[in-house]
Amino acid sequence: MQFVQHRRIETFMEETLLHLEKDEAINNLMLGIALRLQQDASLCPDAVCFTIRDEDGLALAALMTPPEKLIVYSPREVSAEPLRCLIQGVLDNNVSISGVIGPAKLARLFADLWAHQTGSPVKLEMHMRVYELREVNREVIGEGRLRTAEEKDLEFVIEAVAQFQRDAGFGEPDPETCAAMARSRNLRRNGKTNDRQSSSVFVGAPRRDCFYGCRRQEDPQRHRRQPSIHPEGTAAPRLRHKLRSRTQPASVGFRI
Repeated sequence: MQFVQHRRIETFMEETLLHLEKDEAINNLMLGIALRLQQDASLCPDAVCFTIRDEDGLALAALMTPPEKLIVYSPREVSAEPLRCLIQGVLDNNVSISGVIGPAKLARLFADLWAHQTGSPVKLEMHMRVYELREVNREVIGEGRLRTAEEKDLEFVIEAVAQFQRDAGFGEPDPETCAAMARSRNLRRNGKTNDRQSSSVFVGAPRRDCFYGCRRQEDPQRHRRQPSIHPEGTAAPRLRHKLRSRTQPASVGFRI
C-alpha cells in the first residue's frame, strides 16, 4: 500500500475524479468540495487530500477542509488494510482530524481502527440518507413562473437564506451572515425566483453541474418537509419526481 498526501488539488482530482463520478450520489460531498477547490484553492488553503494505492490502482481517497471532518471513499469492497495505511499516514504527518464522514461501513471501520490505534474515543454523531433523482415528470404542480433573479430581489434572497437555515435545523441565523451570503451571489447568473401573483415565493441557485442527475444528502432526523421560504403561505410550484433511496443509512459521521 502506498500513502500519498497531495499538495495540489489537481493531482488528487486526476487520481480520483473518474472513481468519484461513478457513484456521484454517495460521493457528492467530496466531489463538490474538490471541484470548488479546483476552481479556487484559496477557499481553503489548509485543505488536505490523501490517496492510498496498490498494484491494482486506487484503494482509498480522503479529503478534509479543517476544521471539518475527514471525508473517506473507496471504490472497492470495504477492507481494513487501506484504512490502516491512511491512519498511519495521517499520524505520521501530524494531521489533526476531528472526525470522519463516509459510506456507513467504511466510516465505521475507520472509526473503529482509529480508536484501536490511537486510544481515542469515538462517537457516532449523525446518520445521513442519500437520494438520487433518476426520473422527472415535467408536469408542474401549482401556479407561477420561473425567472432570473435580479438585484431588486436581494432582500427576498437574504430572507430565503435565513429561512433555509431555520428549516434545516441550524438555529436562528445571523442576519449579517445571511446578507453576506446573498450578496456574494451573482443573482443574474445564478439566482432563480418563482413568481406567483406578482410576489416571489421561491428562490433557488445551482451549485454545480451533476453528471448523472440531481443529488440530495440530508440528515433524516433533522430534515423538515417544507419549502425554504413561503411568505404567502403556499409552496412554490414543483416537479413530481421519483427518488431512489440508498440503504439506510447511506453515510455516517463520527466525532473523533
